[in-house]
Amino acid sequence: AGVIGLIIVALYMLLFYRALGLVTVTGLGVFGLMMYGTICVLGEFWSLTIAGIAGIIVAIGITADSYVVYFERLKEDIRAGRTIRSSADSAYKSAFRTILAADTVSFAAAAILYLFAVGSVRGFALTLGIATVFDVFLSWFFTRPTVSLLSNLKVFNKPWIVGAGSTVEGPAGGDAR
Repeated sequence: AGVIGLIIVALYMLLFYRALGLVTVTGLGVFGLMMYGTICVLGEFWSLTIAGIAGIIVAIGITADSYVVYFERLKEDIRAGRTIRSSADSAYKSAFRTILAADTVSFAAAAILYLFAVGSVRGFALTLGIATVFDVFLSWFFTRPTVSLLSNLKVFNKPWIVGAGSTVEGPAGGDAR
């Protein structure tokens, strides 16, 4: 079920965000490797349960949401006539506040569940908490620099390549392709 959900998320992101969807798919791959590595390290004294797997699946949704928040802010700027290059950093700064707020709530919920729950619910809380920390880390150290670097490519500065439509109305009302 988790793999099917991951495939659906990847297809959605590729369909709606095109080249930015590739950033998402790559980021989710890095996220998966980080989670796998963490589970392997923790495997010495902790076993992954179905509840823990559910925590990872929920975290995939949280991570995908972080990408959507940033990419939608970026698309708003592009539709307002700005280039991707000029919008990449400012859109991220605006989106990061939202991403951080959402991840803070998720982490707080995971911490409360871990502290006050027993059994498999603690496994859910642990994987959710770890994954939430990874989401903030990847957002800052992977997504932001990757989009910033890609925005320097000439081909990447076409609105359709990031799912923002085929044209963008320029500042004077003209077509700014």
